[in-house]
Amino acid sequence: MKLFRLTNLILFILLIYSCSTIEQKQVPDKHTELSVMTFNIRLGIVDDGINNWNNRKPMVAEVISEYFPDILCLQEAFKFQIDEIISSHPNYALIGVGRDDGIDKGEYSCILYSRDRFIVDSTGNFWLSDTPETPGSMTWGNHFPRICTWAKFFDKFNNKEFFVFNTHLDHEIQLARENGVKLILERMRKIAPTSTIILTGDFNSDERNPAVQLVLNNNFTDSFRSLYKLSDREGTFNDFKGIDNEERIDFIFVNKFFTPIKSEIIRYNRNGLYPSDHFPVISRFK
Repeated sequence: MKLFRLTNLILFILLIYSCSTIEQKQVPDKHTELSVMTFNIRLGIVDDGINNWNNRKPMVAEVISEYFPDILCLQEAFKFQIDEIISSHPNYALIGVGRDDGIDKGEYSCILYSRDRFIVDSTGNFWLSDTPETPGSMTWGNHFPRICTWAKFFDKFNNKEFFVFNTHLDHEIQLARENGVKLILERMRKIAPTSTIILTGDFNSDERNPAVQLVLNNNFTDSFRSLYKLSDREGTFNDFKGIDNEERIDFIFVNKFFTPIKSEIIRYNRNGLYPSDHFPVISRFK
């Protein structure tokens, strides 16, 4: 009888140890993963009728709450829109400036990040022009200023450092798109020559466009394309109509230090109404 009880006790201890070991193995795996979302939220100062910002912002909040990315990169975001997003998601903090004055006027191409997970080492902004330090500058024929915001993060979960660059290329002028990418790549080589880098944004170009090809030819991987073959249902500009058979123009690129493990074009809507005229895109990396 004593032997039987001893045997049962040993089996019980082994079972508890086994379960504990499984849990311990799962935690580091979670901490080595990183989720990033790029989201053109459509500027909130225009009259979009039923698609105006006040009608859309609850859906924007729902998408963010559902996926809760570690890093959230926005385009076409005005300060009041960013403030409302952070108000409903107080775990996020803001990096970025308004593109018109370098303070708070105009659209942001900002980076929101999890306060719990990251420490910000350094940040910066530059304008996509021949005078990148001059707020609001334009020199390549574009009618609106374009900006790139970047940050260097320290990940408290795994003691890793990495950079994020976020931008919104011009929607009209191909020269401005290509020169904008060249400037971004040049700045990356100066700021983070050997570092882990994520590049996000609305590129207003599909993957065949020379502007996007410049990124790919400089040792970056398109996180979505690395996981999925080309299809005719992956457009990201939906025009508030749910269209998904046009071009994919919103991208999350990574250099060789990240491995994409999942990517999704989020087509969330509420009874045919969409959070934005762009679908957000989220990728997860190791």
